[in-house]
Amino acid sequence: NKVPAYRELDSAGVTYQEAKQLISNIFSTVKLGRSIDMTQVKSVVTDIVGSILNNPNALKWLSLIKNKDEYTAEHSLRVCVLSVSLGRELGMMEGELINLGISGFLHDVGKTRIPDTVLNKAGRLTTEEYDLMKSHSIQGRNILMSQTGVPPIAVDVAYTHHERINGDGYPRKLSGSKISQSARIVCIVDAFDAMTSVRVY
Repeated sequence: NKVPAYRELDSAGVTYQEAKQLISNIFSTVKLGRSIDMTQVKSVVTDIVGSILNNPNALKWLSLIKNKDEYTAEHSLRVCVLSVSLGRELGMMEGELINLGISGFLHDVGKTRIPDTVLNKAGRLTTEEYDLMKSHSIQGRNILMSQTGVPPIAVDVAYTHHERINGDGYPRKLSGSKISQSARIVCIVDAFDAMTSVRVY
């Protein structure tokens, strides 16, 4: 049931803009200590998954358009889109893809607890600043655990997306099969997007 990319691009464009607005709103909302509207998140991610199942390329093309002033919001959205695309290639079913997409969408929500001076610092972080930055995994887990309607896998991914297969990651130095498949997918996509983006740091 694939749709030609040119036809999917219009609706993907609407989906992409809605999703970008939503992730920006979520970051502002969480900074103010308010709760995340998970019904809205699930609805937007379901549209993203639907678009990728219709035509895997349309949203991927849109996610390559980068505006460095909106790095955090766009990064979260690209991680969502690329994770779902990778999950689809791995044969995951629609329900799993939606949970994976939600996980990618919210993986960096803990960064709302990191001071902007550290988050947007140009140049190398001090050891103390780096430790603070690394705490966003734990902060993300705590934020998502305090919300209603968050899939458990999204909590896991927020907590685990900086773990590494060889045990060199953080915060728990997990290795191998102790890292869930969804966390591994987000981990790879997160690193890929960071490497291929212009960031202040």
